[in-house]
Amino acid sequence: MNRVHRIAFHLLVASLAFWSCLATGTQAQTSSPSPAPSATPAAPANPFAPQSAPPLPAGMTGSDINDPRAKLSPGMYDAGEAAMGIKHLMLLKKPDAFELGSNDPNDPKVNQTLTRVLGVGDPSKMPGATKLVLAGLGFANSDIAFQGNHLFLGNFYGVNIYDISNPSKTSLLTSMICPGGQGDVSVYQNLMFMSVEMANGRLDCGTAGFPPNPPPPAGQENKPSLPAAQKDRFRGVRIFDITDVKNPKQVAAVQTCRGSHTHTLVVDPNDKNNVYIYVSGTSFVRQNEELAGCSGEAPDKDPNTALFRIDVIKVPLAAPQNAQVVSSPRVFVDPGTGALNGLNNGGTHGKNGLDKPSDTNQCHDITVYSALGLAAGACSGNGILLDIKDPVHPKRVDAVNDPNYSYWHSASFSNDGTKVVFTDEWGGGLGARCRANDPNKWGIARGLDIFDLTPTKDLTQNEIDAAKTVRVAQFNVQNQEKIEWPRQLVVAQAYVDQLERSQGLPADQITVLRKALQSSEASHMNRSELAKLKSLAPSLEKSAAMTKSTADSNRLRALAEILKRPVQ
Repeated sequence: MNRVHRIAFHLLVASLAFWSCLATGTQAQTSSPSPAPSATPAAPANPFAPQSAPPLPAGMTGSDINDPRAKLSPGMYDAGEAAMGIKHLMLLKKPDAFELGSNDPNDPKVNQTLTRVLGVGDPSKMPGATKLVLAGLGFANSDIAFQGNHLFLGNFYGVNIYDISNPSKTSLLTSMICPGGQGDVSVYQNLMFMSVEMANGRLDCGTAGFPPNPPPPAGQENKPSLPAAQKDRFRGVRIFDITDVKNPKQVAAVQTCRGSHTHTLVVDPNDKNNVYIYVSGTSFVRQNEELAGCSGEAPDKDPNTALFRIDVIKVPLAAPQNAQVVSSPRVFVDPGTGALNGLNNGGTHGKNGLDKPSDTNQCHDITVYSALGLAAGACSGNGILLDIKDPVHPKRVDAVNDPNYSYWHSASFSNDGTKVVFTDEWGGGLGARCRANDPNKWGIARGLDIFDLTPTKDLTQNEIDAAKTVRVAQFNVQNQEKIEWPRQLVVAQAYVDQLERSQGLPADQITVLRKALQSSEASHMNRSELAKLKSLAPSLEKSAAMTKSTADSNRLRALAEILKRPVQ
């Protein structure tokens, strides 16, 4: 799920005091003359207003107005469509309880959402467009998890569970209101886990939130303040029993100092009795009066600071109600000096050019590859690699930074675990951009859209069908499983398509392979046709040994294995 943009973050953790800071900071980002001392103060700037595009660099022609995407009509549920390689099957709108339900910034529901859900003290001082965007954030969708024929869609306001046994006829099974954002979810056996980060989260999943702080004293309007301590506030990871998927029951709520922006389910191959949760908190550190031991001080002032760490929750599968934090690894420590703030981004690009270097004190996402004992952390200013063979005590083995990255957001391993791809989130969830002047207006999450892949010149139907042969019991986006393709004929046909596209085999050999595969399939894999397939394998193995392309060599060997021993 997207990181909340700094604009929104300030609003989420305090009230009007933060809005005052925002208005000042936003205006400072644009060059404008200083007002005369007697001038009437300007209204707060709208941080979501589009900005004009700069002149194109020499040699660039700009977008193609003949591109079908350039002429699409706008809309929420009736927007124009243009597609390639994908087919829209259906849209399920959000349940009514998960919608703001108003486009009027002065609607009482908008103001109520801002105060009760987001903790804003006085929404009346915000621009109308900002009010609508931020109020909508209180009902934003987040991450998706899958288990069997069920899809779990997290939301800042709770979770919705769908029956996807027939994807083109997906139906809503369960809506559970449980505010607290971001609402990222993961599932394992009969348990569902949910991240809670915002200050409106309550232990009982209630919607009342908490009263905003009183207005600050005169002269301290621009000074940030933490929400008042509340005994019923919850920020951390909720655990639900989903034995009855239509009636999830909260069985545990594990508190953490920074809440849980995202979390990662970790399965230890050597421990069948427990699962582990890596908690990534990116929000403010709550007061010690609310949760004992919490400190947001810098490491030189408090070596026990809740910054510069992740939290590890151990969940006994037979007694999930006993889940608890068992360690808080210092994954950013300098191994030479022991300094907790041992990593920084080295300076990165901001909206107005290169920003000063800043220390990395949080991870946004951690992707684990449990089978290999590795994890990749996308940690705001750095990408890090962790050894998680002991899941309670992950150890950093490498780290990288890149001034071309603004905010390290997520990570994915290659299937063999030899490479990691990190992604950037410049501008944050509410201000994503590819260029400094990109407008803060992009697509929206309007519910659950379901698509099907269709063939293109770069993706054949055989490849799509081969992908469908891979099945897993459950799928969580931060938990990577090794993909192993079955030795089925459709997988062989996909390899042949790839070898044709890469020119990894001559055309006549491609023709022979296709004919043999089609004949074997038509004969329901009778002995004579299987013998023909097997006879083609040695030449493929010879080609694999001679080709200079590692990718083609792997395809050729995998194809040969299928031809020697195909399965139905």
